[in-house]
Amino acid sequence: VYRRLKVWPFVFSKPRMREILGYGVAAFISAIAIKIIGQTDLIIVGAFIGIGEVTIYSVGAMLIYYSSVFIGHIGGTFFPSVQRAAARGEIGTVKWLFFRQVRLALIFGVPMYVGFAVFAEPFIRLWMLGPGFPEASVKKASLVMSILATANLFYLFTLGSRELLDAMGYVRFNATIAMSEAILNLGLSLLFVSFFHWGIWGIAAGTLVARILVRTFFLPWHACRKAGLSWQNFVFKVGSIGMLSIFSFACCCLLIRQAIPGDSWLFFWFQVVVALVLYVPIAVLILVPKDDRGRIFTILGFRTANSE
Repeated sequence: VYRRLKVWPFVFSKPRMREILGYGVAAFISAIAIKIIGQTDLIIVGAFIGIGEVTIYSVGAMLIYYSSVFIGHIGGTFFPSVQRAAARGEIGTVKWLFFRQVRLALIFGVPMYVGFAVFAEPFIRLWMLGPGFPEASVKKASLVMSILATANLFYLFTLGSRELLDAMGYVRFNATIAMSEAILNLGLSLLFVSFFHWGIWGIAAGTLVARILVRTFFLPWHACRKAGLSWQNFVFKVGSIGMLSIFSFACCCLLIRQAIPGDSWLFFWFQVVVALVLYVPIAVLILVPKDDRGRIFTILGFRTANSE
């Protein structure tokens, strides 16, 4: 395809090889750390609590793990554009792409993870309750799902930070953050299970606490500092509106559960539909930027104040 691109030992240079290997090793460490965070929970459950509890934990964690992959695709889609803008020193474009990633992650992630946290118990009861999965198992799995969903809500605020730092060459910092979170996650999970005897929800709590202490603050703060972006601007334009949208939608979901009781799939899906309908104005008014909001209103046929 590109004949000038050749691999030949005599064209190798030590500085370039050192650069490539350094980047590759750090990226490999990050990938291993992410696997540790996501996969070792089941090992701890089986080793310290019992094999029977592995199924319960898996039921609560399964959808959270799958949804993380979906949300992660947002950062992967933006990465080439972020890399080009960072290489050219286009800070304005970097800032726009960075903030847009986090807003998109919040728009799609808030209804997903708040929904998982609030509707975990009725969903798992309808899905799994039976002779092999009694009410006690339903409650345990529901609590695991709620805790892990809350942990992923904090993950939404960091989406784009790792990709931006990778694009700027700070892959070692990302590896350090990922491995620190993995080690703290493992240590806290073992502490909560063996010392405090919290059971399987203690393992999920280890993931939540490690996420808050390590990644939630340091990753976006370092990304803003290295990219020359205002940390206060990030907190105001992303952090505050994100927390407001989470709180608003969580209140809506809790009110829906109280106002529309029921124990069938019909009632459950009706609750979900009503929650999503109520989420639309929350997302549009809080999370969608003003310019995009104007485009949406124009497409829907509404006149904005600017057009008037």
